[in-house]
Amino acid sequence: MVSRFAIDFILILLFLWWCARKKRRRRRFLNRKVFFLVAFLFFSVYILIPQLFGPLFPRICYLPQLIEAHKLRLYYTGWATVIPGRRASRVTIEREIVVAARKYGLHPALVKAVVDVESGFNQFALSSTGGCGLMQLLPSTYYSLRGGNPFGVRSNLSAGTKYLHQLYRRYSGNLPLTLVAYNAGPSRVDRNGGVPQIAQRYVGNVLALYNRYKGGS
Repeated sequence: MVSRFAIDFILILLFLWWCARKKRRRRRFLNRKVFFLVAFLFFSVYILIPQLFGPLFPRICYLPQLIEAHKLRLYYTGWATVIPGRRASRVTIEREIVVAARKYGLHPALVKAVVDVESGFNQFALSSTGGCGLMQLLPSTYYSLRGGNPFGVRSNLSAGTKYLHQLYRRYSGNLPLTLVAYNAGPSRVDRNGGVPQIAQRYVGNVLALYNRYKGGS
């Protein structure tokens, strides 16, 4: 993910440098000001603000992820987010859930429950922390698992189910710990050694839906 931000930053700086060379001499000073302003903004958003205010306001640490998620949704979906006919149907999503769950050896009801709680089966869901798509994966997590469109039904379910399977094996089949790690990150589980109070509601909701879907299958 850092490399993706660095590429964006370098491309913008190269573009501004090219513009500065093309403009006449009297406009070069203005272009230099814009050049340094863009550099300062990137430094502030991706490094300075998360480092300074992250301990006080944890959500600020997700600011780079949120910006990247908005860029990805605009690039891959465009106007599809506001056109109902472009969204995948519930039947299509549930069919792809079964395919992904079987591929990674998980019960389809579990994956379906996670999707329900995370996004409410909204293919184009985007959280305030940068979670993308049906399984609300952060861009950095998604691209560590696979490439392509993080808002695609098949690609998002494949990456999310793979990640859920990795966590399930990491915590030796302990489902509550697996769900906490999926929602809040493995570091929180390792630090607390159990289910923290902040995640109890999430775990309870997923397990309740899991039992309901499992009983109805």
